[in-house]
Amino acid sequence: MANEYSLQDANQNHSLIVASGTAGTAETRRLIGDENGLWVNVRAGTINIGTAIVNEQEATAYEGGTVAIGTTAVELTFTGATQAIQITSANANSGTIYIGASNITSAGANAIDELVAGQSLSIDFNDGTSPIYAVSTTEGQKVYKLALT
Repeated sequence: MANEYSLQDANQNHSLIVASGTAGTAETRRLIGDENGLWVNVRAGTINIGTAIVNEQEATAYEGGTVAIGTTAVELTFTGATQAIQITSANANSGTIYIGASNITSAGANAIDELVAGQSLSIDFNDGTSPIYAVSTTEGQKVYKLALT
């Protein structure tokens, strides 16, 4: 599937063509989004996976920094109203970083995602009432946080 590019449908529905599977046997899927939701075309049918969320306000600033992470959950705080956030595990980290709510544990219980060294998580996030926490399997780790505001 090398050197294949996104294509636009003949009927002018904007879509993204993606492929999955092992080399030489990849299956093509098409993601289509409009004001009514997001659909995934999978071989013989279409699955509606929910209503599209559209953030019509453009980001005008950003904030970020580093946060020390250990085996006790740490809240990743941001000032102002965020629109999107990115959390990156430092390249020098030796442990796994788990992301989740305040009840997340260093064993990964209640995690919504995990990051190893150099990996990032990006989220459209505009809910200041739902804090995000990080914890690690090892003391002395670090994450970089970035928010578009």
